[in-house]
Amino acid sequence: MAARAILAIVCAVVSLLAKSLVQHRPWLVDVAAPEKESSFKIYRDSKLLDGHLEKYKEQFGNDYEGYRNHCLRVLSFAVQHLKDTGYSQQKVEKAIPVMELAVAYHDIGLWTDAKLDYLERSAARMEMDTTNVSAHEREVAKQAILQHHKLTTWAGSDADIVNAIRKADWTDASLGIFTGGLYIGNVGTTLAALPNSGFHRALAGMGARLSPDSLLGQLRVLNVFQF
Repeated sequence: MAARAILAIVCAVVSLLAKSLVQHRPWLVDVAAPEKESSFKIYRDSKLLDGHLEKYKEQFGNDYEGYRNHCLRVLSFAVQHLKDTGYSQQKVEKAIPVMELAVAYHDIGLWTDAKLDYLERSAARMEMDTTNVSAHEREVAKQAILQHHKLTTWAGSDADIVNAIRKADWTDASLGIFTGGLYIGNVGTTLAALPNSGFHRALAGMGARLSPDSLLGQLRVLNVFQF
């Protein structure tokens, strides 16, 4: 209980900071962000990722563009994390399809299932939609989804990919407060190139949207976080 309470405080502080950054648009999310490194790639589109998201466009409603851009930012950061761990270009290219798959579904349960404890639901939907993907790729994507709110390093099979997505999501969720070791210019230019489009405001209001009559119900979102 004490650990859960501490985590709740941390998440609340991050949420407040993120909302403040969105509202006041400091240099980090402005077009005047520092120049990115030449080796860093911003993924402005992804055929595989878009193919999965478009199936649920109706469920996303007005949040579609915000979630899509969030996914593309996370993908951009995660690919760079793999490069920084020493992955060759060939290994990176081989890993990208499973990363696109995991990133597309990592938060999707908030919209498709309308549940605040959404990680298992997101992973289950990914598995349901990908019968043509190998069992190994589904397992890697599943772990990336289930572990992406973990605060500390995850240890397991294909940990490099899982942790790359985990760190990338924390970077985007915090609007660059936590870089995970990424060069700040890469973070800033990515946030500027792929507009927030209300994504963080949507997340901040998700508790009230999905559990409007119960504060305890809103606290179910804490189940997605782990040390």
